[in-house]
Amino acid sequence: MRRNDRHLRCACLDERIVMAFEKGRRAAERANAKARTAQRNASETEPVAVTEATPEKAVTLSFAQLKELMGANKGTEAISPTEVADIAAQAAAKARRPENNPGPLVSDFNPDGERDHPRPQLRATMYFGSSPIGSPQDNAQLTKGEIEALNAVTPGYYNITKMDGSKAVVEVRGQVNANRKLERMWFLLPEGDEDKNLYPPLVSFAQQCVDTHRVDPVTV
Repeated sequence: MRRNDRHLRCACLDERIVMAFEKGRRAAERANAKARTAQRNASETEPVAVTEATPEKAVTLSFAQLKELMGANKGTEAISPTEVADIAAQAAAKARRPENNPGPLVSDFNPDGERDHPRPQLRATMYFGSSPIGSPQDNAQLTKGEIEALNAVTPGYYNITKMDGSKAVVEVRGQVNANRKLERMWFLLPEGDEDKNLYPPLVSFAQQCVDTHRVDPVTV
């Protein structure tokens, strides 16, 4: 029975702290809204510099709130100060992300989890022939290993070993923008070579498009 009472006391304390943090978060949001309204109403010749109070910085417990919470923690089944601190830390996390605490977003494309280990961006929009591979804005169908291998490729001609052991020279054609930054890149198979199924998977294919496999197309 005492254990149940203690559990209930912890749950009540957690709920009280969450409510206190949530109150502070709402106050910060109201302050930000007022600041934005003041900025809109300010003179165009003398704009008002607005520094918004972010919820994480603004959400705090006042001394009065802490005193009230500790006062509710009296009795034979009182919770230790260390436990109170742990509950407060967990409650703060809940208050900052009350309803959208995303999971690690683990998938076949990113087993490490997109939330904590996001995949890098592609450095250019890429195509295999005329078929899109991905772009800096869209890499949803690429694994981290594929993106890293593709990002290491530079335009040129490369000698690729197919899965049946035969060789083929493929062209990696690049297009730069006005700032000389690579913007698009195409992986082009030899003309007339339509058996794409003999080419290795994308990671292995891209990993062969490196300087050690580079060839001079004139002498091939």
